[in-house]
Amino acid sequence: SCLITMHNDKGVVFCWGYPMVINDLEAKLGLSFNAKFKCEISDLIAYQDEVGVLTAYRGLKIAKAMVAHRLADFLAQGLRVGIVRTRQSPEPSGTFLWYTRKLRYEILATYPGDDGRVILGRQLSGLEKLLSS
Repeated sequence: SCLITMHNDKGVVFCWGYPMVINDLEAKLGLSFNAKFKCEISDLIAYQDEVGVLTAYRGLKIAKAMVAHRLADFLAQGLRVGIVRTRQSPEPSGTFLWYTRKLRYEILATYPGDDGRVILGRQLSGLEKLLSS
């Protein structure tokens, strides 16, 4: 599913994600990270694939509201673990900093080479409190 915030007929924020079996997600991304959560291979996890905000609209908490909406949807489906893909290097993306500093996601896996992308994860329990503060 995808959420898009529009302003003057222009998409300014987007966020997409979906529930996925952790085994399938590891295969899709080509990385192993389940050991951190010890999920059953058939467990559905909340995969937040992308979040993007045009520069002029950053700091308005639009992405935060969209991620909170997505979280409520994931929790209503009974999902317990959240996984995010973002960029840590060469410069950490704003998304990386937000997820790791504010929302307390942890690095679970790093893409090989100089790619700079990482997989972050955390238990979804308690996340709604962090998003509301």
